Amino acid sequence: MEQRAERFVTISDLVYALVQAPVDGNEWIEANLPRPGDHLGRFEIVREIGRGGHGVVFEARDLALGRLVALKSVPRGRAEADPARVEALHREAEAMASLHHTNIVTLYDYATSSSGPYLVLELLGGEPLSARLSRGPLALGEAVRIASDVARALVHSHERGVLHRDLKPGNVSLGPRGEVKVLDFSFASTRGRARTGGGTPGYMAPEQLEGRPEDARTDVYALGLLLVHMITGEPPLPPERRGEPARIPQLEARTLPFLVLLLESALARDPAHRPDAAEFLLGLEEVARRLKARRWTRRIAQRFARTASRAGGALAAGAAASL
Repeated sequence: MEQRAERFVTISDLVYALVQAPVDGNEWIEANLPRPGDHLGRFEIVREIGRGGHGVVFEARDLALGRLVALKSVPRGRAEADPARVEALHREAEAMASLHHTNIVTLYDYATSSSGPYLVLELLGGEPLSARLSRGPLALGEAVRIASDVARALVHSHERGVLHRDLKPGNVSLGPRGEVKVLDFSFASTRGRARTGGGTPGYMAPEQLEGRPEDARTDVYALGLLLVHMITGEPPLPPERRGEPARIPQLEARTLPFLVLLLESALARDPAHRPDAAEFLLGLEEVARRLKARRWTRRIAQRFARTASRAGGALAAGAAASL
């Protein structure tokens, strides 16, 4: 994706995920892009913070409510040349309109102006999970916590008939206080609407790669890969190497056996053998409980060892004094 890195701050590193599809051979028509100070409805453009094949994202000020927002736009020239982009933006708005959850980025509005159609979204701080993973794997407890929050987002969206279909590190945000939010519903499908395109090959389930019917367990497969990536620091195998069931490298020695079994079920090649998002969340909560119990047991053992050591020292001193 083409970006102007010198203008970036933390927010930019995160919101770019909203437009991360690659730009094709035709560049954006600069004359059609809003500029700082321009107005789209009641929103005043502050600055551009990212662009890609799915649109351009700006930081904007809501003049009616006095808050900063992320404004995702398909510029007029591109919209007229490629109606599919407008349809994708409308599909994203339609999917997000039914979702209201603490672990999903909030959609505020969808409208059209002389500059083209646009979404108005919650402006997030922090960084995408992809940026965090570039620095190495996460602690097991933190990885399970993030995966659990993503699973909660999926439970909510699946209950409302919305499949994300492009779950990956770039579409998960980590807030400055540990908040986890799922982004970018550009490839989402909703009840009664045909699926178009979709997914990032490294995170697509076998049925998605092969064009077979998909359901909510397609998102669970992607979440399983996401959790493996967080724990190991290794991205999933490329699709051409996934003819066999997904492998879970370097995991058995580092984690609970129960977690390995849970991941193996989430990464089953046959969707019928995978848990749904709610079942996977229950499994992750059980993993968190077992990790907490293991930490508690370890602390008790360490405390006992220190007490025994001090007692042993006192006994040795008493024995020496009696000689």
